[in-house]
Amino acid sequence: MAIDSNESLNGGFIFYRTSQTGQLELFYEVKITEATITDISCVYPHSINDHDMMPYEKVMLNYKSISWNHVTAGTSAYSIWEDRIL
Repeated sequence: MAIDSNESLNGGFIFYRTSQTGQLELFYEVKITEATITDISCVYPHSINDHDMMPYEKVMLNYKSISWNHVTAGTSAYSIWEDRIL
């Protein structure tokens, strides 16, 4: 299990949006390789001060590489952890 044994994960996220015609369309995709979970937390906004916000879970990852594919624009990009400029 990735949570307790620091297992390396590969995965992706697919994002949709509502098109101009009111239909769901594939907007962009994000793919990560050799990711490890570094933190998981639950966020519960203040019910009076932040009444318009929903509770959510936050998962932080370290990854070897990440790539973005903006489907509607036909563009893409990538980043490799070892090749970053410090």
